[in-house]
Amino acid sequence: MAEVNVYVNRYADYARVIGERPSRYGDRGFVSSPKNGIYMVFINERDDIDEQIHTLAHECAHIALGHIGPNVDAEEQAERLSCFILGFAKVMATMRA
Repeated sequence: MAEVNVYVNRYADYARVIGERPSRYGDRGFVSSPKNGIYMVFINERDDIDEQIHTLAHECAHIALGHIGPNVDAEEQAERLSCFILGFAKVMATMRA
């Protein structure tokens, strides 16, 4: 399996990191195309922590699935994979308790 580098940032840091304001500030989060082999995930820090975790899983699913650019099918696929990952993590946490 190939190594993937991902940096997670708050929306508030977008302008500092990318050099411009995000055009989609109302979104929960998004992932930028890799620069120098590093994906940048931006998460809306105004969301509650559970939603931020879900958004992180969703954006990482886009990376794992190789999605680049907007695509309705890609959104559904990423949502399904993120729900699977989070559900699996919840089961594993329950088994350890």
